[in-house]
Amino acid sequence: LPDIPPIPPDVLHKIEPALLKQLDQLKEDEKVTFLVHLKEKAPLEAVSLAGLSVQARRQMVVTTLQSTAESSQADLRAYLSQQETQGRVVSHTPYWIFNGLAVTSDRETLIELAARPEVKLIRADQKRYLDDKGYGFGNDVLTQSSRPLANDVEWNIARIRADLVWNALGIDGSGVVVANMDTGVDWQHPALLTKYRGYSPKGLHVHPGNWFCATDEGYSYPGDGHGHGTHTMGTIVGDGGIGVAPGARWIAAKIFHNQGYAYDSWIHAGFQWLLDPDGNPATDDAPDVVNNSWGSDYGADQTFLPDVQALRAANILPVFSSGNAGPYRGTVGSPASFAESFAVGATDTDDVIASFSSRGPSPWGEIKPEVSAPGTNIRSSVPGGGYAEYQGTSMAAPHVTGLAALLFQAQPGLSLSAAEQAMTSNAVPLGDPIPNNDYGWGRIDAYNAVLSVSSAGVLSGVVRDAASDNPISGATVTAVNRDTRLSAQTTTGTDGSYAFGLAPGRYDATVEAFGYDPLAEWAIDIVTGTTTTQDFSLTDKPTGTLTGQVTEEGTGAPLAATVTVLNTPVVVTTDPATGFYTTLLPAGTYALKATSPGHRVGHASAVAVAEAGTVTQDFV
Repeated sequence: LPDIPPIPPDVLHKIEPALLKQLDQLKEDEKVTFLVHLKEKAPLEAVSLAGLSVQARRQMVVTTLQSTAESSQADLRAYLSQQETQGRVVSHTPYWIFNGLAVTSDRETLIELAARPEVKLIRADQKRYLDDKGYGFGNDVLTQSSRPLANDVEWNIARIRADLVWNALGIDGSGVVVANMDTGVDWQHPALLTKYRGYSPKGLHVHPGNWFCATDEGYSYPGDGHGHGTHTMGTIVGDGGIGVAPGARWIAAKIFHNQGYAYDSWIHAGFQWLLDPDGNPATDDAPDVVNNSWGSDYGADQTFLPDVQALRAANILPVFSSGNAGPYRGTVGSPASFAESFAVGATDTDDVIASFSSRGPSPWGEIKPEVSAPGTNIRSSVPGGGYAEYQGTSMAAPHVTGLAALLFQAQPGLSLSAAEQAMTSNAVPLGDPIPNNDYGWGRIDAYNAVLSVSSAGVLSGVVRDAASDNPISGATVTAVNRDTRLSAQTTTGTDGSYAFGLAPGRYDATVEAFGYDPLAEWAIDIVTGTTTTQDFSLTDKPTGTLTGQVTEEGTGAPLAATVTVLNTPVVVTTDPATGFYTTLLPAGTYALKATSPGHRVGHASAVAVAEAGTVTQDFV
């Protein structure tokens, strides 16, 4: 406007363009909220060189950030307090996580702040939308159900072999604290209640230090009127086969409103709380890993870079969903795009990268994402005690957060670089080359990752036919821990060999294969860091002969067909000239199916095969 003096050029460059646009639209005496970033940066590099324990390191990070903010912000805070008394500043809130302040004031005060030598940049307090494409990445609810907890694990948990980590290695995330920054968490959900760090079985629940509401909604205890945060937390720690690390405990920061939006100042406050939940740096209460299923499609946005750098300095792993702007190159979102962030892409039920999953490279040329995880048809908890299936990279990231919890239990004090190495080097390689900007290093494999850092022993051997000494492929080997009763299972390869890691202890092992009598070995000792060899020789079961002919209805002509013995590995083909087939089967009763191209399927049930006998089953 003509009566508003222009902003001096040496000041103008310090003000973010989006904020300048807001200033142009301000009415007389109207106030605007903005974020003031100071030039001085906390010397966090020294923390990593100090050789401290994880807790001491976190304490040093917090005190270093706080002391830097106190000294560098002192004059600025005094000035703002003075401006408040004059009515030009409505409020100001200091932050040490990024060394800056959130200020609500008039246009003139903003320009005066930008002119100060200690000020580096002034940004708009942007409003971010979780459900818009690119912020929170628009996760769609596919189905919703209030069905009770499952007895078996969900497909996605089994796909990354998290259940094998629990059963074979005895590791479920116990002793590890996870967090999410999201829409909140329904803490009374049956899959999550007892995992909440503030939960007490006596009813004396403690919410301060375990729950933080950065929004203007005033939640004094964990809640979620949106659903997104409850779903992501379920995939991290949920009971009933929905969570990767069901033994871990959780805390949470609500940074998104129930209506799905957040302000940058809320997000900064959430990051700051994570570093020091109870306000006392000496308390060991920070999480070990933080899930962030949100971000901006603008990958070059560095608004939250100082916050993520502070988490890493404190040995807190920042996991971010890569975004849902795929399938094009260079679509990875921010903060997932940062070198300091561990970004996660989404795969489907066939281990194929989801079309919506954002791709690298980052704006700085790094390969993104680092890894991928299941992100379609993911069933998890939603507010009110129910369950729903969502899809998106928001659903993929919690798998990695849960895996990090398993790793930190397997090796307490594990560095972030070592945890990331365990996940990337043991991922199932997908795409070409490895790594690539679609899958990263591949889809995570929790079992191999945890095995690589754990104190497990190995049980291995070869399963053979007792008569011929030939290897038996596809045999099932089951090991049961005598003390915990946890069991693990694997199958033999084409050479009859098997191997799997187990927690130290004494095990009973059983081998089963079609056509053979099962065999067990008792009291096998598994020792840390040691491979125990246990071979098995299986004896054939008594067999009989199944034979028959497949012909065409009406003409009686022999058919080239396939006869399948259901619920067994036996598949036999007919002689196309005669239509006859024959095979040996262990004595028993079977159901059969015959198929031939262009003809209806033939079925036969209760076909009894006797020892040393022959049974004929024809199909027309």
